[in-house]
Amino acid sequence: MTDHGGLMGDSIYPAQASADTTVNLFPGHDGRWGTLKRTVNGTTASVAPVLSAPATQLTDRLVSKMNVYRGFDIPFYIAHNTGGHLGNYARNDGNGGDGKAIQNDRRPTIDQLMGWSTSFYGTAAGIRERVMVMGDRGGYSWGWSSPATRSGTIQELSVNRDAKSMFQKIFVPTNTTPAPMARKPIVDRVLENYRTLRNGNRRISTTDKQRLDDHLSRISELERKVNLNAPPPPKSCSGAKQVTGDSEGLLNGADRKQGLKLFNDVVAAAFICDTGRVASITAASPLVSFTGSWHQDIAHQWNSAGPQNSLRQHYQVFFEHAFLDLAQKLDVDEGDGTTILDNTLMQWTQESGQQTHDNAQCPVITFGSAAGFFKTGMLADYRRLNSFFPSSDPLFPRIALGLTYNRWLATALQAMGLPASEWERQGEKGYGNPLVGDGYKNHYTGTVLGSGSQVVPFVKA
Repeated sequence: MTDHGGLMGDSIYPAQASADTTVNLFPGHDGRWGTLKRTVNGTTASVAPVLSAPATQLTDRLVSKMNVYRGFDIPFYIAHNTGGHLGNYARNDGNGGDGKAIQNDRRPTIDQLMGWSTSFYGTAAGIRERVMVMGDRGGYSWGWSSPATRSGTIQELSVNRDAKSMFQKIFVPTNTTPAPMARKPIVDRVLENYRTLRNGNRRISTTDKQRLDDHLSRISELERKVNLNAPPPPKSCSGAKQVTGDSEGLLNGADRKQGLKLFNDVVAAAFICDTGRVASITAASPLVSFTGSWHQDIAHQWNSAGPQNSLRQHYQVFFEHAFLDLAQKLDVDEGDGTTILDNTLMQWTQESGQQTHDNAQCPVITFGSAAGFFKTGMLADYRRLNSFFPSSDPLFPRIALGLTYNRWLATALQAMGLPASEWERQGEKGYGNPLVGDGYKNHYTGTVLGSGSQVVPFVKA
């Protein structure tokens, strides 16, 4: 996940002509898809200007495992936000009536839904960290105060800036010593006292009862981690790389991209060794040399040529050194003809769409087919080309609206095996508050909004 946004369409997307197959999605609303094409100019390979890297890294093989999605909208004024990426739209700065109103509707982010779902993890046997939350800024990952029971308040998960400490949490070395004798779990020792206090004292408030439940849930999860004795098979860990670098020092210095690569090493080790299967990584800081206020001088000036060029350079560095780097590290053999990447869904999203502060046409870039759930190697364009984002700015490029972003989040959850019964709320479709702001209401038919829990068109295998 990266901050800001503000990339012009011709910076982040392949040429529109690449989506050469047109399909009617709804009355008056056509979508388009096509095959991603890699071009090589000298030593550089490109799918789009931002989606470029050395040809030895952005290979035809990896492009065939990639998807580019165009035309997902968060259809209200969400402004500065970190919660939009993974479904907690309430985490915004309250700038505007819609954003302020939605702050009262906190929701778990989809990484936490997966991490605590038995549909995804089952018993979580051998899993050291259900969700690895890493990066240079917090506010992106949110979950229940009592995640095991999916109850309590929705709280921010702390972000780990130290890749080495996270590696030490998730990596289980081969252990040749006999397993210790099983001991009575700590939870069992306190359970009777807990029940007596929680259920036998009428003076305890509902809030205090929830705090007791939250505390016991945390003890139970700690007990599970402490008692993990079985290491993963040595063969499955043969591709894991030990992480010893100082990611926090790199993030605070000039070489932030190397810090992000250390987080990638942690994710690769966890996925290869099966000691963690969900990760969220944030990259908020500029990855190119710049003096001044990036927020004011670059992001807020996105529609000027100079700032747009700086944004293009920044995101190209992120694509090459962070996103593509992780895809390469996961593209290792599983032993059955597939790779870890094939069995993964990687996604990259930005804080805003083409115009900073607004989330019309949010780019979604992915690698991996989620174990065959998705077709890959595709450009999918869901925009309704005769329906445009409202603007009173005569210099503002027209931005066509498409499908709601909460449909993409619902698709990602289904790709991970979570049925709608685990995440739909009171008949709402999709994942993420379904609010449609006044400026957007004329652009979505009831069928578009009602399809929010369906897998997005074109890409289901």
